[in-house]
Amino acid sequence: MLTTRINNFKWQADFDVIVIGFGGAGATAARFAADNNCKVLLTDVAPVGHEGGNTRYCGQMIAGTKSKSSYQKYYSKMTAPFDLNQKIIDTFVDGVADMPNYLKKYLHVEPFSFLAHPDRPAVQSVKGDFPDYPDYPGASDYDLYTVHDG
Repeated sequence: MLTTRINNFKWQADFDVIVIGFGGAGATAARFAADNNCKVLLTDVAPVGHEGGNTRYCGQMIAGTKSKSSYQKYYSKMTAPFDLNQKIIDTFVDGVADMPNYLKKYLHVEPFSFLAHPDRPAVQSVKGDFPDYPDYPGASDYDLYTVHDG
């Protein structure tokens, strides 16, 4: 509903969770809240045709990895010198390592892996920028996924 086109709109509702922003993160937060029986309000201020938050504008690339242990080394180096709680690190790394399964389960797509298709145009277009820190330990197992080829 576009509330900007409604005169004298009055809001009268209760929600357990309010998610602001309908990009990849907002959609994921709303999905998991709803899956856990929460009444969710998902909002976004993007103009029609520009929905999708940062995910839309970052090339729709999603971090992933071929190896959980390699990515943990990469992530630890990338976040240094911050002293992050190990449980937070493990949770983040687990999510990144499970990304192909997440995309299959929730988006019903076979993820397109950049590491599996090094010669494809989509991969070549970011060749100089992927991974962000190629000299860090674990960088060779850092992957990017999209929900389509290109």
